[in-house]
Formats: sequence, C-alpha cells, structure tokens
Amino acid sequence: MAKFWGMFSLTVLILSLISHVLTFIPGVSISMSMVWALHLGAMLVFAPMVFSMQRLKKKQPEKFSGHDIRKYFFPYISRRLSAVCTGVFVYALINFALFIPRMLSGSPEYINGHYELRSHGNSKKLISKDEFDQLQKYLVRGFSGHWIFLSLLPTVYFLKVIPVVNSGRNNS
Repeated sequence: MAKFWGMFSLTVLILSLISHVLTFIPGVSISMSMVWALHLGAMLVFAPMVFSMQRLKKKQPEKFSGHDIRKYFFPYISRRLSAVCTGVFVYALINFALFIPRMLSGSPEYINGHYELRSHGNSKKLISKDEFDQLQKYLVRGFSGHWIFLSLLPTVYFLKVIPVVNSGRNNS
C-alpha cells in the first residue's frame, strides 16, 4: 500500500509543480477551476501518511515518541533529500507570505460578463481581463506552493522512509 500512496503523491507533486511553474509563464492562462483537484489530492495523500506515522509510533515508541515530525524523516533519508524537503518548506512559507498581500483585496471572478474583484461575496471593483488573469495566476501560485510541500512529504515518506524502516536499516 505504501507504494500506491507514494506513486499517487508523486503524481500530485509533479502536477502541482507543473501548475506552479505555469503561473510564472507570461501568456499562459491558468485558474483554480483547472487545478482544484490537486487541492483535494494533496489533502488526500497527506492523510494516509499521518495514519501510517501513528501506526509506526505505536509499533516503535522508542524511535517515534513525541510530536516532532522530523523524527519520521531525517534519520531515514539522505542529507540531500533532507535539504530539499527543508528548502521546499521554506519556499512554501515565502510563497504564502507573498500570496497573502496580493489577495487581501479579494478574489478574481467572472460574473455576468464582467471581471470583478470580490470579497466575501461582494463586488469590490471591476477589473480588466489582464488583471483577472494575473490574479488567477497568483491564486493558483499561492495554493500550489502548499500542494508541492504537502505532496512532497508523503512522496518521500512512502517511497523512501517506509522501505528503510521496514528493512530495519538507517539511510542517513
């Protein structure tokens, strides 16, 4: 089952990376409606990892005590992969910090033939098609940065950590 979840989370990771990169390419239109399934996919692959970690904690409490998620990863993966995971985490935080101010004034919506900036269901102002497209990209970029991290962890966990733990060796 670990292989299935690992491959599924790898698929979500790759598609999230592609979606994220597309938001930086001028002239490419991308919206949340096109990639919303990745949001569900990132949540879906994260849950089995958490349940598996709980099982590990019960089986081997001496190795997996406490709530420090790093105990489930860093002793079992290479330093390079640890650095990648840490870097993606930092990137997700920075990406989110840049996303929030851009979206504070509302979300872009197309309603009754008009491009609008809306907040809490109320129209705040009309916007141009170019502004609409750019705000759509910011929205996808903000979410996809998190999807990358939330799908990277289960990918590493199921494809790297579990095989090492099950073999009884330490890979660091």
